[in-house]
Amino acid sequence: MITAEVEPELIVNDAQFGQLEAALPLYAPDLAVTWEEFINPKKWMLVPDPECVGYKAEFVLLRADDRTVKLNIWFAPDLRDGESPKPHSHPCDFSAYVLAGGYSEERYELGSADSLRINHQAGEMNHIPLTTYHEVTEVDAPGETLSLMVCGPGVQGDWGYIDLHTGQKLPQIKDPDFMARAKQLNPRKFAS
Repeated sequence: MITAEVEPELIVNDAQFGQLEAALPLYAPDLAVTWEEFINPKKWMLVPDPECVGYKAEFVLLRADDRTVKLNIWFAPDLRDGESPKPHSHPCDFSAYVLAGGYSEERYELGSADSLRINHQAGEMNHIPLTTYHEVTEVDAPGETLSLMVCGPGVQGDWGYIDLHTGQKLPQIKDPDFMARAKQLNPRKFAS
């Protein structure tokens, strides 16, 4: 297996690259990627949790007004508030194609604190509409679970959280320390 250190805490390999290469003709046939692009730190971002641990890595293939396509490597659940549920929505509809591994999510609807647990495995597609609030709560194979997100046009800032006590939408709350944590985890991406 060929590996490359993209960031001090992110090592990618040729198997992941091969899974992405095989998926692009199916889900984003107008896009292609080379190994040199795949190992470029400027195209990756380890997404930090509140303790500055990268819970997923995002490789952006395309970011445009009408579409974004990115590969996610999942290391841990997307629990933005530790163990307490903090389901969020997204600024665009998207489909996530599970290329390897799997994950579970909890979905919520406005006006209700009840959730629906859904498991997604390799070979499946997970569609998330604008109106869906969710959280990835379990990753089956940390570091090996891959999903390819194909996102439609979005509205910057048009997302938020759901208050599970009232069932109402909470506005997006900017995390003042997020960029500092991101720069700490991604020194090569943010190097001048």
